[in-house]
Amino acid sequence: MTDPNPHSLFGQAFLELQFYPDSIVNTCSSDGGFNVRPAPDKFSVCSPVWQVSTTSGAENAAFNAELYDGSSNAPLVMNAGDTIKIHFFVGRTGQGWNIHVTDVTTGHSGSIVLNSKYGPLLPLFSSQQVGNALGWGLVNDTPNSFVWEIWHTSDFASPAGKFCGTAEVTSSCASYGGRYCTYPWYAANSIANAITYSADYPGTKFDYQKGSQFATAPLCSGPFGPDTTFCDTGLSPAPPLK
Repeated sequence: MTDPNPHSLFGQAFLELQFYPDSIVNTCSSDGGFNVRPAPDKFSVCSPVWQVSTTSGAENAAFNAELYDGSSNAPLVMNAGDTIKIHFFVGRTGQGWNIHVTDVTTGHSGSIVLNSKYGPLLPLFSSQQVGNALGWGLVNDTPNSFVWEIWHTSDFASPAGKFCGTAEVTSSCASYGGRYCTYPWYAANSIANAITYSADYPGTKFDYQKGSQFATAPLCSGPFGPDTTFCDTGLSPAPPLK
């Protein structure tokens, strides 16, 4: 995103549309955080936008908003198994990027407009192309991506929402690589005609070396010099298109 904050590094910010599993949002805080209550098989949303300060070097929130159900002040609550459509688009002049989320299954929907206290937050790049990457990010990738954020403890565990890394796998397994003891991966599924994420399912045609498909060393360049970012991983061949 473009960031009109004069103290934002490179004038760029990073938007996240965060879906919280088994949770209903109570509040989305101005520091980019969220407060949720447990609700099995329910999902709700906050949309933080992150920036890096040129004065302190700290990452903080330029914006954060809750996704409401229509024009109400209640969160848009989605269910496990629902089909969700997300539409990002530029609205009227002077307005930030619009995010519209529709639960096709229930017919409910909600919108967020990215207007920060410094002004509108808008798309930085016009094309989904490798190299159109966040200047202060760690990956030389495309500007838009779908991510399943893993390796954090549950928000309802103790400690809550903490990064735990490989230890989360090995703490429950005698050795890494067995059933339920792996890092998830992207795969091409010829039955679903889609890219899946987690493990090999019936119809998996290519799994691209499973967990080894991810880069583990910074071998691409960026604003801070050579070998400062992780290279984007391309999946080829892709599943056939219908």
